Amino acid sequence: MDIYIVRHGQTDWNLCGKMQGHTELPLNETGRQQARDMAEMLVGKQITEVYCSNMQRAVETASIIAERLGVSAYMTEGLKEKGYGEIEGLTMDEAKQRYPQDMETWLKNPWENCLPGEGSETGMQVLQRAYSSWCDILERAKGNIVIVTHGGTILTLLGYLFRETPEQIPEKVPNAQPILLRYSPLTQDLARIE
Repeated sequence: MDIYIVRHGQTDWNLCGKMQGHTELPLNETGRQQARDMAEMLVGKQITEVYCSNMQRAVETASIIAERLGVSAYMTEGLKEKGYGEIEGLTMDEAKQRYPQDMETWLKNPWENCLPGEGSETGMQVLQRAYSSWCDILERAKGNIVIVTHGGTILTLLGYLFRETPEQIPEKVPNAQPILLRYSPLTQDLARIE
């Protein structure tokens, strides 16, 4: 089974480097074109389903892909982006200036620490919900699939799945660029395909 993990298309906040988290944002025109290009790239890959976060930017990306491929798209809340609390809407530099102590603590150990504000999550909280969704998707999937989610969620999930082979984990996840994984339901082997 081939699994194409895709970060949503570009938003205006991506352009200016703002932390998005749980803030709902639409794709911009570049993001919509990225989704269309991604869909064209997936034509002929025998995709049977598209799964996505329930956040607007992921749903919009997934809908464009699914419509072009003639398959259904299914939303799951477990794939939503990590919540960043009060730093959503700020760039990393702005967040470090406004919340220097909180940012220092969080950057030292994002797995166990969260940022100030409602909705902020630890890396472990994100992993628990994302991995649960991952397992549900693999159990349900009938063939090659696309999973549209978010940069932070992708890196958290891949960090766990490939913890013994960290070279499989990208340093950054660009908008609407696929990460191809190959999964064997029989042996449960998982590999990243370059």
